[in-house]
Amino acid sequence: MSLLHEGGEKSIQDIKELLLQQQQQQQQQQQEQQQQQQQEQQQQQQQQQQQQQEEEQECGVLSDRLPSSL
Repeated sequence: MSLLHEGGEKSIQDIKELLLQQQQQQQQQQQEQQQQQQQEQQQQQQQQQQQQQEEEQECGVLSDRLPSSL
């Protein structure tokens, strides 16, 4: 408790400011992580869409090659 007696209110103010800084840093990190996750999800979705399109195109090419009588 000697710190409180020597520094008085100032040390409490310092501690509050430090806590605020830490909270802000944590929030920034969380936001960055969320953004990364969103980007990864978007990339995965795009890849899936591309695969679907390619498969559909292949099916279309195959059906074109088949004789129309089938």
